[in-house]
Amino acid sequence: MALAKKKLYTDSAGKVVTVVGVLTVIGFVLSVTYIVLGTSWAYYSSISKILGAVWVLGPPVWFWFEHNYFFPRNAHAEATFSDLKSEQDVAGKIWAAFVVILAALFTGSFPK
Repeated sequence: MALAKKKLYTDSAGKVVTVVGVLTVIGFVLSVTYIVLGTSWAYYSSISKILGAVWVLGPPVWFWFEHNYFFPRNAHAEATFSDLKSEQDVAGKIWAAFVVILAALFTGSFPK
């Protein structure tokens, strides 16, 4: 039996978060594609390092912004900070996996 999930955001804010999530996944796929296919392209190393920095710093900045500004102003009436923390915990684990995958592809070695 599936548990009913609380709404975290109002409808319009929920759409914003969905768009951010979709764009994040698209950005990850494009980053992986660049790192895998772009090895012979000019500025490969520099662009790959910039992509790495964006992926290392971007999500924590979003989590901070969401926790301190976006959620308090756009939370659904029944949502709590505990609900947000649960969602951010899962998202943080996905982000960490993204960073490990990108680093492994860039360096050519996977963690043991």
